[in-house]
Amino acid sequence: MAQVSMNRLILIVIGALSLAFVACSDRSAGKARPGQPKPVEKAVAAEAESLFNDAAFAMQVRDFARAEQDMNRAVDLRSDIPEWWELLGYSRKMLGKTGDTRSAYKKALALWEKRYDEMGNVQVGIRHVYVLVLLDRLDEARSLVERLSRKHPDDAGLQAFIRNKGIDLMLADPEVQKKKL
Repeated sequence: MAQVSMNRLILIVIGALSLAFVACSDRSAGKARPGQPKPVEKAVAAEAESLFNDAAFAMQVRDFARAEQDMNRAVDLRSDIPEWWELLGYSRKMLGKTGDTRSAYKKALALWEKRYDEMGNVQVGIRHVYVLVLLDRLDEARSLVERLSRKHPDDAGLQAFIRNKGIDLMLADPEVQKKKL
């Protein structure tokens, strides 16, 4: 029971950090900052965020078809936000669209990898691990944790993730199991 609670805590922290990247992004036209979504016009950003919020609400009320539709439109406007691809993948998973789920998760994975390459941020690396878990690529997830550990040996959060067997905690979490391929 304590392990599942710890996993939820880890996922909540990772999710909050991820959303902070979106919130901090410059939404006006201009130059992209490393690790941030590309700048877009304010109207485009507002429309995309509105669609994302509608999709998140639809997920809460278990209207997965509406969530998928809204997320498809959102990622058409903002294709560079990995969290959004994850939500699109999850909505597709709940609709039984395995191939489409895999495609969305792979897009999220590529974006997390790019963001980590730009920033070198451990939390971004852990989010990359999370999507590998969703894709059921556990050997790759474990290998990535090892690489992160070598690259960031003094990161207390990463060491806690390793010590608490973060991947195993993810796998034990029923929410992750619902999203996992």
